[in-house]
Amino acid sequence: NEDLQLDDPGAGPKLRDLECSPNLGSDGSPSPSLVVNDGLLYYRGPKHKRNLRPQEELKLYAPTALRGTLCCYYHDHPTAGHLGIAKTLARMQSRFYWPKMASEVKRYVLSCPVCQLTKPSQRKPAGFMVPISPQRPWEYAGVDFVGPLPRTASGNSYILVFVDYFSKWIEVCAVRDATARVAASKFINEVFARHGAPRYLISDRGSPFVSELFDSVLSTLGSTHRLTTAYHPQTNATERVNRTLKTSLCLVFCCTDLCDRLCCMSDYGLAVILHVLYCLLQALILFIDCTNV
Repeated sequence: NEDLQLDDPGAGPKLRDLECSPNLGSDGSPSPSLVVNDGLLYYRGPKHKRNLRPQEELKLYAPTALRGTLCCYYHDHPTAGHLGIAKTLARMQSRFYWPKMASEVKRYVLSCPVCQLTKPSQRKPAGFMVPISPQRPWEYAGVDFVGPLPRTASGNSYILVFVDYFSKWIEVCAVRDATARVAASKFINEVFARHGAPRYLISDRGSPFVSELFDSVLSTLGSTHRLTTAYHPQTNATERVNRTLKTSLCLVFCCTDLCDRLCCMSDYGLAVILHVLYCLLQALILFIDCTNV
């Protein structure tokens, strides 16, 4: 209806401007996508792939007052069949147009009470989360690299982080490169030499951790290597420690030349944080049998 288009805040100005200047839009620029035909505003869009009639290439610019009615007709009507978002939108786009049409149709279909009551969910149910529950220190450990960071005077630009899942004790090492050789060497010197080999070592799927060298070192020392699910790093508790560590280094050690030398001080600061579960210092949790406390 021409009156509805003229009264519409979106279509009205465009219709009046095009009637005065058919080749110009409301801002004075050429408007090849909007045309006036028989006093009505149309959108000249790409022809629908199922549309065989060339005259339907012009899509009526639907005023705001008619959009709800159109959604109802193309989705709720007995001949529409309460189809899904994509099919409902495709049918409407073959004849009509308005700005942000896709989001409005999606919102309408998702809020349809009939569909919500009768249609089964097409999504697979989420799997049950199985938390990691270590029973002793260094039964489960995580490892990850932080960086690259600004290179220091010592030439270091990465931080290698190991965390014990039971006590939350961390071992941090400033290193030059994030390679399998570096990770294996630090695991031997910083973890195995001090705490023994963890039963399970969890890492992401980064190239330093999926190499044959790193796996060979772990298996030789008696540790089982487990990888996190791709694109789901939350399994590795080291990710959360990394965030705290980076915040601490940024706030306390503004001088990047000293950052690698003071890493151990940040490590100490995190180590003496009270563990919420046991209300003991992490150092005590790590080095004392908590079952006898």
